Amino acid sequence: MKATQANLANSPTIELIPANIRSVLTLRALRTLETARAFAEQAGASAIEPQHVLLALTRSRGSLAQLILKHWRLAATAQPPAARPGRSLVLADAARTLLTHAVAIAAKHRHRHVGTEHLLFGAVTLEPRHYPATPFGAPILAKIR
Repeated sequence: MKATQANLANSPTIELIPANIRSVLTLRALRTLETARAFAEQAGASAIEPQHVLLALTRSRGSLAQLILKHWRLAATAQPPAARPGRSLVLADAARTLLTHAVAIAAKHRHRHVGTEHLLFGAVTLEPRHYPATPFGAPILAKIR
């Protein structure tokens, strides 16, 4: 079932995103962040980290970010898990920085909304230390940069 603005409004992920950022995210970007939350839950993490967002971007079908990652032959093999509501997660500081960078690049180019391509930019601008020993974080960034 595709996520809509109405059923995403009830998502616990939405509450983690600062209101000023939440208001400019596209529906696809919101769905991507919801998938990132599901990946974090599946991994048993206590926070949504940049690597969860980056992994979710590789799974965001039809998005500009996914097309860019496919062009660079950077695709994750993990399938997005079903979200299990009720688990208490936070948005890691590095993930907040990722979102802030995404908003900044959208504003710089006078885009009114923040899409998956902006989230990808935010992920690329983070230092490799924000991607601890994952099979996709730092290697993907090294190839794109």
